[in-house]
Amino acid sequence: MLSEKKRLKHSLIIPILLQVVLWLIKSYEVVFDFSLVKYGLLPQTFSGLKGIFLSPLIHADFSHLISNSVPLFLFSFAVFYFYRPVSYKILIFSWLLTGVFVWIGIIPAFNIIKNHVHIIYIREAYHVGASGLVYSLGAFLFVSGIIRKNFQLLALTLLVTFIFGGMIWGILPLKVEISWESHLYGLITGSILAFYFRKYGPPDTKNEIEDDEDEIPSIDDNAEIKQEIKTDYIVLN
Repeated sequence: MLSEKKRLKHSLIIPILLQVVLWLIKSYEVVFDFSLVKYGLLPQTFSGLKGIFLSPLIHADFSHLISNSVPLFLFSFAVFYFYRPVSYKILIFSWLLTGVFVWIGIIPAFNIIKNHVHIIYIREAYHVGASGLVYSLGAFLFVSGIIRKNFQLLALTLLVTFIFGGMIWGILPLKVEISWESHLYGLITGSILAFYFRKYGPPDTKNEIEDDEDEIPSIDDNAEIKQEIKTDYIVLN
């Protein structure tokens, strides 16, 4: 029980620290009436390179921050809880690769009708917010849950996705003010990472249940256990 508490405690450290940093940065902007948007990610520009590292920390307003905070906390916690050996790698790769893809500034799109590949250029605007990271972590958990046949991960990801319904449509260019490009590349990044780290994570739920059933002692085993417990009790006293 103690080890489980320790695992839970360690899994909360980074997600909580992320929240503290994000809210402190936004509060700083508001208190000092200073915008950090210029430190966001500007595709295909040298000055925009810093946004690969900084853009997930910057948000347009508190509404933007709130919409990212809850899913980011839940997804990052799940990653650190279920994928502890590679949790930092998953977080860092999700953070950086999503940013790199957006900075490159192109999205290959295949036209099925004309059998031709079109190149969509990412908008020349500052892309800010942790939503790309959110999509990457969410996609990682979902795809990994499918690969590992773990229903807990699938249920968690679907629950958060449906609660924040906008996530489903976030990869489509429906609103000008939303960086759907970051969402799309976050989704792609998380899926790639799920395959790369496919050997890590919680076991197949079905096999885990079957293993638990195999471990259920028979009547004779119970008798032996009771005898062992009784013997230990007598010896200790």
